[in-house]
Amino acid sequence: GRTFSQQTFATSYYLKKPNLLISVAKGLVGGQAHRQIARSESCAASTVTRLAARLGRHGILLQALLVSFIGVIEEVIVYDHFETFGISQYFPFGAGTAVGQETRFIYFLDAAPHRRTGSMSPVQKKRRAELEERHGRPPRDSYARAAAETLGFLMSKVPPDSSLHLVSDDHRQYPRAIVRHPERRRIEHAVYPNPKRGPKGSARSADAITRDTQMATVDHAHQLIRHSCSHHRRETLAYARRHSALLERLFLHVVWVNLAKLWIENDPHSGTRAMRAGLTDERWDWERILARRLQPHEVDLSA
Repeated sequence: GRTFSQQTFATSYYLKKPNLLISVAKGLVGGQAHRQIARSESCAASTVTRLAARLGRHGILLQALLVSFIGVIEEVIVYDHFETFGISQYFPFGAGTAVGQETRFIYFLDAAPHRRTGSMSPVQKKRRAELEERHGRPPRDSYARAAAETLGFLMSKVPPDSSLHLVSDDHRQYPRAIVRHPERRRIEHAVYPNPKRGPKGSARSADAITRDTQMATVDHAHQLIRHSCSHHRRETLAYARRHSALLERLFLHVVWVNLAKLWIENDPHSGTRAMRAGLTDERWDWERILARRLQPHEVDLSA
């Protein structure tokens, strides 16, 4: 007894200016902040913020739908956390990134909000205590929890008679997550510690060269995030106000990297990461990425 139109199933549902959706998506992955996109499109900055949240939710669902079609993971997975923050540096945030060593396909993202560490002045320590009393102290083992969630997904794609080959740095919480996993015997973990670097411009040691070679895939993914997303740059005023908004924009970036970005920017025949992973047969444009509205109940999402 209810009526609906085709617009009900479009990604631009309820929008007065549906043509803004693709423009905002291109601006977000192109290094623009919300206010700069609003100036270019002659709309309010709050409109861009709302569209960014919509695009992020779509990215989460599309990435989950995409990896659900993965049959078996046979390549080596390189894993590391991308460090950023929301609101201020008192709210640091790690985004665990699982990247295929051969295809460079980003399989999974996890969230690890943690406590601010490092050297702080007495004033900064007092400020941190005040914020933790107001908002609560982040869990101590957030990295281990995030890594456990990633391992749960990866192990679901590994055949029972095979092992997962995992490469990471020497973060102390990664082995903790592996030890807790019920199928830890099928996880082959190769650790490449982060060596101490010399002065800027000095030659790298043999250990540093080995580490950089093995971790190059995930390091490149993190460099691209810094380059393409304005709120993750070292010196910027366009920082994320909420951790949820930070993750939404990260998932939009991941969808763009996997489906739309060419392996080699100047070579249209190089294909995309999703093509190399065997998930698509051609490069997707934004019209195809945003072709259909996705519903949460249609996709198998983790907690």
